[in-house]
Amino acid sequence: MPVAGGGLPLVGDLWFCLFQDPTASPGTGYTHFAFSVTTEDFPSMVTRLKEAGARLWKENSSEGESLYFLDPDGYQLELRVGDWRTRLAFKKQHPWEGAEFFER
Repeated sequence: MPVAGGGLPLVGDLWFCLFQDPTASPGTGYTHFAFSVTTEDFPSMVTRLKEAGARLWKENSSEGESLYFLDPDGYQLELRVGDWRTRLAFKKQHPWEGAEFFER
């Protein structure tokens, strides 16, 4: 599996991070899939999701624009401007409590 400069596993340009939260139970917590969109497409995608009745599960508190929503089965998803490079750079500059970054 290719590895990005920050040690993130990549499949093409798809990436994932693992969050350990001992207080979370199945269906809760921060685990979700994020989809990158351009700055230009973000507003219209947000409008389409809201018009389709997508339920929100979290307010955006990260850098950049994001919409956290649930799919019809209740899976947590995120629509965001940016990609793994912008997210990782920001998180390294502003780590959350207990954050650990593992790099090769």
